[in-house]
Amino acid sequence: MHESEESYKAYIHAVLGFFILEDHVLNTGKGLITRAFLDDMWSMALSKIVTALQTHSAYCTDATLILKIKDLIMLFCATLKNYGYTIKPLWELVRELRDHYTEVLMQRWVQVFREILSKEDFQPIKVYDQEEFDNILLSFPWDGDLPDVVTFPYSFPFSSMVPKVYQQVKEFIYACLKFSEDLNLSRSR
Repeated sequence: MHESEESYKAYIHAVLGFFILEDHVLNTGKGLITRAFLDDMWSMALSKIVTALQTHSAYCTDATLILKIKDLIMLFCATLKNYGYTIKPLWELVRELRDHYTEVLMQRWVQVFREILSKEDFQPIKVYDQEEFDNILLSFPWDGDLPDVVTFPYSFPFSSMVPKVYQQVKEFIYACLKFSEDLNLSRSR
């Protein structure tokens, strides 16, 4: 299941279908099943569902797929909550998934930073015209002491690594925040 969105969808849809159908039987079956029976069945199934999703998602190393899994679990939670089922363990799973997602991102960005460092010559950036100068300041908002009149060629007091790392840190933060979309969490969480 850990390799494709479709396998997660199939699993979650099967579970939803079963419990929605059982809820329908509860409401229309004139005593065929009781709420207590259905709640007990859900409690038993919930721990197995969480364990299965934990196990399979732990093997996932694709950040995009982890985001899709999170979205599926969120829809799963919303649907089950509307039918009156307890979903707290699923929220705990989402938190664990967030931690795993962050680890996957960190592994990716370690490689990115290593590549930047391996290609770095640690020489100051030298620009030869105003356009190059402006492009550097657009890529990295340096607020150091700039002369009133810049004469070219101009050497910045940092190497090309600095703007590259700055851009990658921004991308990493954006990728981390992608997980929090639609979670309805406050900024402090």
